[in-house]
Amino acid sequence: MLPTVAAIVVISCIWASLNRLRRAIAPTAIDPGPLLEALRGDAGRARYAEVCASIAEDPDADWERELVLAFGLPGEERIARINELLLDLDHLASSGARVPRVCASIAATTGFLLASLALRQGLGVASDLPLEIQDFAIQQAVRDGIDVAAVGICGAVICVTIGVRAAKAAKARLLATDQLIERMEAIGLAGAPDVAPNAPPAALPEASPPA
Repeated sequence: MLPTVAAIVVISCIWASLNRLRRAIAPTAIDPGPLLEALRGDAGRARYAEVCASIAEDPDADWERELVLAFGLPGEERIARINELLLDLDHLASSGARVPRVCASIAATTGFLLASLALRQGLGVASDLPLEIQDFAIQQAVRDGIDVAAVGICGAVICVTIGVRAAKAAKARLLATDQLIERMEAIGLAGAPDVAPNAPPAALPEASPPA
């Protein structure tokens, strides 16, 4: 019974940590990596309108659509709006950053607590048994306690690992977005082609899986 309870708690903690990882990897609808690749070089500058049209056609790309619109604003207003969007992105990418650490603590604490309960129950039963089988009962109680504690420790290690991966993913996403904005700024300073409202969407390069 106690190992089952520990497993349920650990699985719940891992699920919550994975949800944090999902938000860190994809805080917005479109990966900035393929967008950046699509805008590189002179060919990328020529495709600017097509890339913007592809963003406009994505119903889930609210943040990216606002970014494209921000580049159409004048001077200081454009800078202020882009900074506001970057703050929103930072909030999205860092949302729930403490969840894996909290889940690791919960998993480990639960494991040790249930292990102590397993030992207490097992030793209590052993004391009422005949002497010839008390040693076996005590050894079984210790094994049960170790098993339950191991489940909690494994869950904690997994949650910590997911937390580290999520932090790296969020950092990489913010860096890629900064590079995308710099490229869009460079295209804008060089004189970007007009964004045609009905321009056919560009076929963006596929994003490589996160390292």
